[in-house]
Amino acid sequence: MPECHTKHEARAYGQSRPALAQRAKARLVAVTPQWALSWSSLMGKALITLLGTGLRQVLDHLMRSQPAGARLHPWEPVWPRRSGTRSSRDTFTYEAAIDQFSVQTNRRYRKHRVGRNETYCNIFVWDVTCAMNAEIPHWLAENREPARAGRGREVTANDAIEWLRTDGTRFGWRAVNAADARQHANRGCPAIAAWSNPGGIGHIAVVRPGPATADGPLVAQAGETNSRAIATAHAFRTAWPSGDVLFFAHD
Repeated sequence: MPECHTKHEARAYGQSRPALAQRAKARLVAVTPQWALSWSSLMGKALITLLGTGLRQVLDHLMRSQPAGARLHPWEPVWPRRSGTRSSRDTFTYEAAIDQFSVQTNRRYRKHRVGRNETYCNIFVWDVTCAMNAEIPHWLAENREPARAGRGREVTANDAIEWLRTDGTRFGWRAVNAADARQHANRGCPAIAAWSNPGGIGHIAVVRPGPATADGPLVAQAGETNSRAIATAHAFRTAWPSGDVLFFAHD
């Protein structure tokens, strides 16, 4: 059968354009050296790999350019990039777990974000303790155990402190003094500073590794002021002078 070069000629011989294209491709393969075909296939695969890698890098950069949890509502749990377990705790891991949330700039903890002059100290503590596998919950089930988001009751800072007092020991938390809290933090174990304010708004913060000072351990906090590192006395201006700041550590 003679070769056809137009759609009209193809119909004259009872062939479709796809059939002709297939024949042309077969002829091209037949006259092309094997090394050229292999090189072409290899280059095509390399190009696809490079494009895929580049896209992954771009997406990874976009995700990492924002702190953990920045795109989520405060009541939604965060999948942390840095985490620790009881068997892998050290100062570096603990500090990385705290700092990945960029509490000073992360919009997740921005005061007044929904227009009610609200603060998010308990959300920040929830995020850090979850990252360290020592959750102080934001959602509680009826049996007082941590619940999945939306499946229990949301808790305030006062509620979280009450949970630490009454139920914390079941989950590895215990009351300590300021010096013990700092020592735990310096070993990479989660520690908390807290002030219960019945009838008002309490406050809770993460004790971070640092030196001993007359103003208490260093803490990271969300609240009236979001700070990566601030002395306990400055974070709890009302409660510190009266000795009402409580400390808890996770063993």
